[in-house]
Amino acid sequence: GRGLITNLGQTLHALSPILRSSDKLAIQYATLLIGNLAMDREGRACVLSSPSLLDSLSRLLFSSDVKTLRHTAGALRNISSDSAGRRRVESDEASVAQLQVLASHSDVSTARYAAAVMRNLEHNRVQRTPKFTL
Repeated sequence: GRGLITNLGQTLHALSPILRSSDKLAIQYATLLIGNLAMDREGRACVLSSPSLLDSLSRLLFSSDVKTLRHTAGALRNISSDSAGRRRVESDEASVAQLQVLASHSDVSTARYAAAVMRNLEHNRVQRTPKFTL
């Protein structure tokens, strides 16, 4: 399943044009696929190796389509589950601000996924906070 797809790096790169298309259903399936692939370390690394894919996901956080928002927030939740993914998500201030807004979205799943991304990002900030001892 997932291993076969992640071994085919071109598969993920081919998703970028789909994410930028006007085909709502194709976008929904592509974001769902990315989120599922990003569930494990190997899949996340593959997703993180495609800047255009990540840029497309960031743009989709501003979609008016609820399913696209839900799947995009879910994908970013999985991407942000390790430090490299958190750094990438955190580097886009507009996306972080939009995720904060989406954490209060009327769609419960979208709100839950966006809130999980924000918790993941907070985990990164806590790890970077210097600890002083007296």
